[in-house]
Amino acid sequence: MEGTRFVFGPYSFNARTFELRKNGLALKLQRKPRMVLEALLQSPGEVVARQDLHRRLWSEDTFVDFEQGLNVAIKRLRDALCDSASEPRYIETVPGVGYRFIAVVQALPSGQALAELPASSNLVNDLSLPAAVPTAPTEISVAAPAGPHALASRDESSISSAAFRPWSLAWPRITAFAVLGVVVALLAASYLGWRNSRRQADPALHAHRLVVLPFKNLTGDPAQKYFCDGLTDELIAQLGTVDPQKLQTIARTSSMHYEGSSLTAAQIGAELMADYVVEGSVRRLGALYRISIQLSDAQSQTNLWSGIFDRELKDVFDVHRDVALAIGQQIGDRISPQFQHPAFGAQPINPLAHDAYLRGRFHWNRRTVTDLRDSVEEFEKAIAIDADYAEAHAGLADAYSLLASYGAIPFRDGYPRAHLEAQKALQLNPHSAEARASLAFVEAYYDWNFTQAEQDFAAAIGENPNYATAHHWYGMFLSQRGRYDDALRELNLAARLDPFSLTTGIDLGNAYILASRYEEAERQLLKVRALDPNYYGTYGAMCWLYAQQGRLSEAERENATLKRLSGNYFGDDHLVAYAYAKAGQTGRAREILAQIARMEKEHGGRPPCPIDAYLALGDDAAALKCLDEGIRLRADWLVPLNQYSELSRVASDPRFQARLRQVGLPSGESGSSR
Repeated sequence: MEGTRFVFGPYSFNARTFELRKNGLALKLQRKPRMVLEALLQSPGEVVARQDLHRRLWSEDTFVDFEQGLNVAIKRLRDALCDSASEPRYIETVPGVGYRFIAVVQALPSGQALAELPASSNLVNDLSLPAAVPTAPTEISVAAPAGPHALASRDESSISSAAFRPWSLAWPRITAFAVLGVVVALLAASYLGWRNSRRQADPALHAHRLVVLPFKNLTGDPAQKYFCDGLTDELIAQLGTVDPQKLQTIARTSSMHYEGSSLTAAQIGAELMADYVVEGSVRRLGALYRISIQLSDAQSQTNLWSGIFDRELKDVFDVHRDVALAIGQQIGDRISPQFQHPAFGAQPINPLAHDAYLRGRFHWNRRTVTDLRDSVEEFEKAIAIDADYAEAHAGLADAYSLLASYGAIPFRDGYPRAHLEAQKALQLNPHSAEARASLAFVEAYYDWNFTQAEQDFAAAIGENPNYATAHHWYGMFLSQRGRYDDALRELNLAARLDPFSLTTGIDLGNAYILASRYEEAERQLLKVRALDPNYYGTYGAMCWLYAQQGRLSEAERENATLKRLSGNYFGDDHLVAYAYAKAGQTGRAREILAQIARMEKEHGGRPPCPIDAYLALGDDAAALKCLDEGIRLRADWLVPLNQYSELSRVASDPRFQARLRQVGLPSGESGSSR
């Protein structure tokens, strides 16, 4: 296809010179979007996989955040074509797979003049005979939808016209154009019906996206930073309830990634694929705080609304309700004709308690044991100031849950306290998505009440569909129950809401591992590592991935880095032992298991019992002992047990069946991944 020019609608693209023109006028477009366009035009009507675009746009030895880079390239290309992701005329997203060019395309030899084309190159709208007939167009391709309403395959909807007849045979040519026009119209109608049904089935894929950037502290007092962060956080929370089915609000973790960034609002919007950007600043005017806020359209870079609010400290947190109402109305009028003002809560917030809460969430999001302990201290400060602060109780529940999950405190100490705090938070605020998700986490990983946990995860998402942590934890839970498609849907949505969350990105990789989709898992985990090469969690996930694949030296290397970065002398030794046992190197596996036992005696602590290694070694007695220990401790590492492929060998053993029933795991559910 080299040297070919493509014509679609008012546009033409020269694959030799890489020029994109609209009605003959050249358009400015960066190289990557042009390369994407070339790939799509070479296969009109067919899905071009993201992996294929990766290979085309970046060489194997180039290390970039491919997912983000491709998203930006697609957005810029759509901008140039005046196209829309939600209502595509040219480029359709095929979720989880790639992209498809859906418009009618003519591919012309490089020597053919554009003047020889019909006055309108859109065959759907042009059924009349052109005054000058093209002498040898190479192909006219009609995109066939892949959905359930597709009328024909691509072979049936592609018309080859290597030798059009001259003007003297005009009637057959008119008939061909007319027939083609009818076919195109039918296909277009079918496609629109399929697309609309898909939009109704999964509206989250087409929701508008909004990011609230960190408020700038212009008070001259660095101590006021957390005050500014508080306004950012509250505004994100309030806007998250505007119209969750049509507006996704990017989570605070990812918003704060741009604190102090030199990027413009438009550039940040492009990186996050956001349609709207909210910016704000805080100044001091005597006893008053002046809060300035602006809402912009990220694509057109136009100011949609701005406001200035002067408040005393005791009233300042009421501003987020006023601002959210104003912004909600501005956006609501654009995204939904039936938009109604959300009923924002009017519960007053104690600024000092909120400041402590924000500090707690800051430490909690860092996910180290030291930071989790610091978060407990801050959440307890917030509760001491305001005992009725529901979010602080939910935060304390989350901190105790993760301390127990990380092995920093006994399961029987951490999870019951988390359960108590989550219930307290729900008593104070029955509609708290944070508290409901906190409770669901305990129900899943300590109570082993999987049915109730799933109901509460769903309820949390129902309360706030923009709460990324609820989608994250629910996806992780579903993956460990073997429901991989549902899990990946939730985790990918969590990653969209919070693209800079390391833990969400890692658990998305873990879900791919459980589903035995190892190549996707490695790509995902390497992307997370690029965000923060010093975060230890990625190395643990990579160790597990390589253990599954029998890449022994790589698993050991990742485990060594995990130990160094985390300070945990156990690391993931049990996974390395499992990898060697699975590879048949039983001597090395037993050597590592003996080393784990020695370190337990010398240093204390209790790593996860290496049941997978014992099962791979065929040591059923040791595996049963692991199960008994886990049940006694109420260990959360028992929850994904049925995803261990080695368990299938002993699943019919009455001794294992009895223990699985104690954990609430039916013995017939054993998976095939880990």
